[in-house]
Amino acid sequence: MFRKFAFPFEKRFAADLAAIGSRAICHICGNVNPILEDLAATGCIAYEFDSKTDIELAQKTAGGHFSISGNIDPALIYKGTPEQIIPEVRKLLDLYRNKGGLIVCSGCATAPNTPEENLFAIVNTVKNEG
Repeated sequence: MFRKFAFPFEKRFAADLAAIGSRAICHICGNVNPILEDLAATGCIAYEFDSKTDIELAQKTAGGHFSISGNIDPALIYKGTPEQIIPEVRKLLDLYRNKGGLIVCSGCATAPNTPEENLFAIVNTVKNEG
């Protein structure tokens, strides 16, 4: 379905934005592992992936074609503790260290009333160890 319906429009969207000197980060929900190679061909500069996407596979496939935003599980950010969240942030940082192409953030929208200490755990880990 992505290849037939979304890919042509996403590719045009990226090209139209580039033509006017602009760019966008595209969000895709769910497991996008089967279409990662297609995403590398759209021309979009960044994709936000949720926690269902295999971030290691995404990094290998992106290969300089696009940056990745994500993909810390928003349920963990909402229900977890800083002690549970920090190792997840570190995994992302270690995976991308000295390679670039990563924006560390929630893999989808964060829930209202997410504990601020959990959000600060992400920010401070990136600031201190990123």
